[in-house]
Amino acid sequence: MSATWSSWLRTWRQDGRIFSFVSEPASQLEHPVARESVVPSPQGPLHILSTCTPAFLQSLTVEEGIGRFARYRSIISGIETLATVAALPDANVTIALSPAGKIIGYIECSYPDAVEGWRDNEDGLCYELGAIEVSRNWRRLGLGRTMTALILADPFIETKVFFLTGYCWHWDLDQTNLSAYAYRNMLVRLFRPFGFRVYLTTNPEITMSSANVLMARIGTRVAAAQIERFQKMLFAFER
Repeated sequence: MSATWSSWLRTWRQDGRIFSFVSEPASQLEHPVARESVVPSPQGPLHILSTCTPAFLQSLTVEEGIGRFARYRSIISGIETLATVAALPDANVTIALSPAGKIIGYIECSYPDAVEGWRDNEDGLCYELGAIEVSRNWRRLGLGRTMTALILADPFIETKVFFLTGYCWHWDLDQTNLSAYAYRNMLVRLFRPFGFRVYLTTNPEITMSSANVLMARIGTRVAAAQIERFQKMLFAFER
C-alpha cells in the first residue's frame, strides 16, 4: 500500500467511524456505521468505504468516467454534492476508490425528502438509496454489488424500509447499449438478490414512464404495522 493510500485510509479511520462487531448494540441500530471492503482488479485493489464524512470526501477527486456526456449526466454533480448528502442525519455515502485514490463509484443513502411525497416518514422508517453510479472506466467489476452489500451489512438497515427509485432519464443507455427496459431489468437483477422487490406506486415521477421502477427491501426488524404504513405511503402521492 502506498504512503498516499495509507494517509487516506488513516484519515477515514481516524474519524472514529470504523469498528468491528460481534454483537449488535443499540447504537448500531440507531445510526449507520462505517465499514471497509476491497475488490481486486487488474489495475490493483479497489477500496470500498462506507459512511464517509464530508471532510473525507472533500479531500478526494472524482474520476473522469463519472461526469457529463453527450446524452448522460451523473446525478451527483461532484464532490460538493456528495459532501452535502454525507452531512445529512444518518446519511451513508459509500464510495469506491481506484488505486490512484479517485472516486470511481458511489452510492448515496439518506432519508427521503417529505416534499417528494414521503410525508408520513417522521420516524425515519423509509430510507432511500438516492443514487448509485460506477465510472464508465470501471464497470463490470462488481462494484455496484460490493457497495450495496457493504451498506446492507449494517444492522441499521434492518430497522428500515430501504427503497430506491429508478428513472430512465438518468440511465447511461449509450455506453451500456441497452434499451430503457433492458436497463430497468438489469437494475432489478442487481438488487433482487439483496431482498429488494418491485412495488407499484402512484409516485408521479415513476408513472411518467413504464420503464421507471420503485424497489424496496423490508428490514428484518420492521414491524407488520410499519410495513402496512409503507404500503399506504406508496399510494399517497398527489397526482
